Amino acid sequence: FRLGSLSDGTNIVMLWTARGQKPEWVAEDVRVPLTAGQTKREVRMEITKGAFIEALIKDTTGKPVEKVGVYFRRVGQEQGFGSSTDANGLARIRVLPGAYSISQIFRPGYAPPETTDPVTVAEGRTQRVEYVVTAKPKVAGIVRDEAGHPLAGIKVQATWIHMFSSGTGGAVSEDRKSTR
Repeated sequence: FRLGSLSDGTNIVMLWTARGQKPEWVAEDVRVPLTAGQTKREVRMEITKGAFIEALIKDTTGKPVEKVGVYFRRVGQEQGFGSSTDANGLARIRVLPGAYSISQIFRPGYAPPETTDPVTVAEGRTQRVEYVVTAKPKVAGIVRDEAGHPLAGIKVQATWIHMFSSGTGGAVSEDRKSTR
């Protein structure tokens, strides 16, 4: 391989997979320190078929959730691997053998699990993990004028109001004035 127009300092050389494609190989990222004008030769990258982590994502009713981004980070390292779930709620992620922690489970409209356990996978093996995401609350309605007629094209938004407990059974707003 030959890469040009790199930055002065440490560059990270990694395998690249086209968007929407599944990688056939995995490799350790290679850190390459460079100074201006320098060409470093004989940079070595060793590839492997690795292992797989299969992450099954369901909602609180047990239904699979598709299009959830699932990302794992190697324990003690910066390198991560990820994919998105299919219609069956399954993300199949090729990784290097080793220990991983979840770094992100994301889909708009859903809250990720509060806790996740680390997962370890050996070369040539597949390790399946399951996570439950919770649908976030929603609100729906119709905007009407003062005569009660529905209006189209009106934009609305919702904000979250956080209330603190005063310890006396009442609620205290964030500005600390009693709301009793």
